[in-house]
Amino acid sequence: MLNKQTNISPEAREKVLRAIEELQYQPNKLARALTSSGFDAIMVISTRSTKTTAGNPFFSEVLHAITAKAEEEGFDVILQTSHNLAEDLQKCESKIKQKMIKGIIMLSSPADESFFAQLDKYDIPVVVIGKVEGQYAHVYSVDTDNFGDSIALTDALIESGHQNIACLHAPLDVHVSVDRVNGYKQSLAAHNIAVRDEWIVDGGYTHETACKPHGNY
Repeated sequence: MLNKQTNISPEAREKVLRAIEELQYQPNKLARALTSSGFDAIMVISTRSTKTTAGNPFFSEVLHAITAKAEEEGFDVILQTSHNLAEDLQKCESKIKQKMIKGIIMLSSPADESFFAQLDKYDIPVVVIGKVEGQYAHVYSVDTDNFGDSIALTDALIESGHQNIACLHAPLDVHVSVDRVNGYKQSLAAHNIAVRDEWIVDGGYTHETACKPHGNY
């Protein structure tokens, strides 16, 4: 009955519900997973270390929202952090086949989309925070116009009289960083300002790495 079976009489259903309330019964997730459609869990993937993920204000805020909503809906959250997409893929496929997860959320969008192509063959939703360029049946993107926003930001600095403008970006293995750097370059080109490669600096994902000296400007 707890699995929403319909071949139970109203009288029997009422007795079971009364017993559940009196005994304060809580269903065993493992037992239910073994006899039904699997665990009610979502895997959240970060392509950064646990320390970097937790220390990044954006990632930590997103994780807080995900876990709050998952708890509200009765889902558990599994956080997977690594620097290796091949390893992430292997773990995802293993958990999908074992019916341990019902969905995947990626905190950033890798520039190499072979990861999405492999996961798309499974009937499981994959939600990506960032741009997805390919066409997939089960992969969904939540994104902003990072390219256009970067152009607008650089334009605003130039129109305020600035000429010597550097670009401090996150690692270029994700779409968001590539789009922002390209927007910066396009704005400079549109204003006939030369792009200086030494002024385009990878500042990492943390406050500490961004504050490290990167040269003379």
